Amino acid sequence: ESLIERYQGMDDYANGGPVRGYKEGGMVTDNVPTPSLFGVQDYSNFTAKDMYPGKVGIDDQRDAARHMLAAGTLARKYNPWIAEKLGQAYEFKSAPIQHIKSLFGGQMPPDYYMDRHNNEVGAKLGSQARSQSELEDLVQAEAERASKTKTPGQAFILRANGGIVQQNPTTDQMRYELMMRRK
Repeated sequence: ESLIERYQGMDDYANGGPVRGYKEGGMVTDNVPTPSLFGVQDYSNFTAKDMYPGKVGIDDQRDAARHMLAAGTLARKYNPWIAEKLGQAYEFKSAPIQHIKSLFGGQMPPDYYMDRHNNEVGAKLGSQARSQSELEDLVQAEAERASKTKTPGQAFILRANGGIVQQNPTTDQMRYELMMRRK
């Protein structure tokens, strides 16, 4: 299912004003610079914390946003394949013993699969975003739709109060409108 299909037929903007990265009326601001390769980790950590200040950042929306931002930024700056490979390298670096054990039949922790999935979703969003600001908005909308069930093309988290964590009609509608402007 494409993003446009997912949001087709939604009503007008919900009350609540613009979301992060948008000007009044839904215009995308383009004032977010794309970080350098070595700045991606700090950028994604700080931006995800800014998006979800009340979250811990472990297996929640903040964690999903961090992974999607990093992969999306790398996909925008380089390409999705590079984003995937750098994401795999980062995951290996963060748990090298677990990776070696997995070569001999051991299991990776559940958050490894969640992180890899969110990296994939982020790379897809990054390849669709026309600016870093637009990527942030797409990532935030996707993190707010996160599910405890691994679903292709949708953010995945382990800590949620069941099913879809939160539906934000303002964010979803603005995301839909953004996608429609591309046509």
